[in-house]
Amino acid sequence: MKTKTMTMQENSENTSELAPIFQHIALNYLREDENIRTQALEQFREWITKDPNIKNCRLDSTFLLKFMRTKKYNISLAYSILKEYLSVFRLYPRWFEKISVDDQLLLDFFMDGVLIPLPDRDEDGCQIIIYNLKNMNLDKFCSQEFYRLQVLVYHIFFEDHETQIAGVNVCINFTGFDMKRLAMFSLIDFSNFGRIVRHAIPIRLAKLNFINMSKYYKPFYEVVMSLMTPKLKKRVHSYKNFKDLKKVMDLSILPKEFGGKQELSDVLQQFVKKMKSRREVIRELGDMRIELPKHTNNDWYLNNNSSKIGSGMVGSFRRLSLD
Repeated sequence: MKTKTMTMQENSENTSELAPIFQHIALNYLREDENIRTQALEQFREWITKDPNIKNCRLDSTFLLKFMRTKKYNISLAYSILKEYLSVFRLYPRWFEKISVDDQLLLDFFMDGVLIPLPDRDEDGCQIIIYNLKNMNLDKFCSQEFYRLQVLVYHIFFEDHETQIAGVNVCINFTGFDMKRLAMFSLIDFSNFGRIVRHAIPIRLAKLNFINMSKYYKPFYEVVMSLMTPKLKKRVHSYKNFKDLKKVMDLSILPKEFGGKQELSDVLQQFVKKMKSRREVIRELGDMRIELPKHTNNDWYLNNNSSKIGSGMVGSFRRLSLD
């Protein structure tokens, strides 16, 4: 089959049904209006259907708009990231292949509260997600589950037009994240996954907040910052604790563990229901396919600086002592 058109969520090419804040961002920041959106979708679909290397791809508006919104309707750039997106499913199967909302291992990992997607958005309309790294159970899970869970959660996020438009507010909580948990990550993998996110995943990172990050995590910080453009670096901020985060966020929308009013178990269960309601969307990921040149390997997207970053980071982590 050359391409596949999915009918689910095909009803939302018009932003007029969205709240005013999202209409404002779409028009003034993404330069999106009905005319531009309609023409861009038509051109994007035509490019995909005529590309001999793309064997199967979703053509519904919800899927295609996340690429165009990420690149502010530069169709050429959106098309480029789409092809890289399709490619990583083949190049990195351990992270992207057979992702499922019914994967009990991933569901158990999620219910431990390592990634906490909040049901309420921040004042700018951003989807909030908390990385609560101390909850990583080293006896049950490894770094591969951590990467795969992120792939699942972010795919759920970006089926929402509001999140495509306003982006994600990422809060990484280092409280209780000890050296044993840090050591479970290969820094080469961490760097590579970060590059995939930057070059091949249609994600709008609106804000990145580091909370209680000590000097011991400087190698982690250096990798993250090395992957960012100067514009993105301006969106990165550090806070001593969640109380300090009050300067920029209404803490009442957080789980009680972080000074809010929400029950963590309720927050997690609510998102599990959302994931399962989109079971078919996630299943369809495995059906999309692009044909790659024979010489292509999983170093395909790396730039010349990656090896320097990787080797330096590995050296830094090896010098860290474990408890």
